[in-house]
Amino acid sequence: MPRTKLGTAHREKTRGYRTAKELEAVLDGYFADCDLVGELYSEAGIALALNVPVETLADWWEGKGPDGYTWPVKRAYLRLQHQIETHPAYREKGGMATRGIFALKQKRLGGWVDRVEAKSDINVNVKMGGGMDESDFQ
Repeated sequence: MPRTKLGTAHREKTRGYRTAKELEAVLDGYFADCDLVGELYSEAGIALALNVPVETLADWWEGKGPDGYTWPVKRAYLRLQHQIETHPAYREKGGMATRGIFALKQKRLGGWVDRVEAKSDINVNVKMGGGMDESDFQ
């Protein structure tokens, strides 16, 4: 898709996508290409297809990008998450199961937690009564 000429600040922020529809078209093309050749989706692959750093992609996911970019990017992450959850390659022992588990723990890919970590802060106040001193507590 040919890129349009935009102002420098806007081009730096969007890498030349004038609308969210253009962005979505590139994302759809990335997924179609991966499906065609049997390649697994990846966050890096999405960023490369869009010609942006992963950090920019993360910003767009968080809503810090141009208007309309958040949903197409979140949809792309959902497609990636869905593949990790369902593709047989991520279920093979000794294969990519560990990678899939690690990926799904990432905020943008579901934020899964495999164990609950409870944090307990306990404060105890001891008041010494009559006839007691610190030696009684040692």
